[in-house]
Amino acid sequence: MKLISTVAVLILLNSCCAFRSHRHEPVAVAAAPASAPSEVEYKVIPLRYAAANDIANALRGTLSGQPGRNPPRIVPDDRTNSVIISCAPDELTVIEKLIAELDVEVKKSK
Repeated sequence: MKLISTVAVLILLNSCCAFRSHRHEPVAVAAAPASAPSEVEYKVIPLRYAAANDIANALRGTLSGQPGRNPPRIVPDDRTNSVIISCAPDELTVIEKLIAELDVEVKKSK
């Protein structure tokens, strides 16, 4: 099996899919290094109405992280119209709620 870095997890396309290489071989996903100061969670959130870049920019402008912690990392994936989130577990709930409020259908006026 091949071992990929924690950073490579950020390019996952779906949080519930099996992780596989281009040759369909199982790939082990590395956990955060033991020396990491805090736990990090990764989640891919597909969007229905909003563009991934727009949501990522809105969240980056809103979220700065807590003192002594790294700010959440938000990466848009245009191909799947999803945002990839890397943050502390306690921040994930807040980010998911913000995305749910932003990813709404906007009715166009006639």
